[in-house]
Amino acid sequence: MPKALASKKAENIISIDVSDVSGFTDVFFITSSNSDTHMKALLDIVTEALEAHHVQYVVEGKNSSLWRLIDCGDVIIHIFSSEGRQFYDLERIWGDAPQIQFDEEGELVLAVNV
Repeated sequence: MPKALASKKAENIISIDVSDVSGFTDVFFITSSNSDTHMKALLDIVTEALEAHHVQYVVEGKNSSLWRLIDCGDVIIHIFSSEGRQFYDLERIWGDAPQIQFDEEGELVLAVNV
């Protein structure tokens, strides 16, 4: 997923392994967009990748300017505006869970709490 997001210039891509502390999913992917148009492009690239791999998903927040969510069951992808990411602050809420940061190419850069 990080490479698909990076292909559309997603900002500050991370994953959080919540499998040990969550009963509803295993992994969050979180990224930021720089505009509503950019958020839509990120949503489109993710859903295209999921469909290509025959993964079922549900999209929440299609009309939100702060956040879009793609729920794939074991994986949830959050696409935020800058304001939405600060407001929801999922990195802080799930701060004890292992996190991985990705670079602008979608490559792993840093693992925290692993």
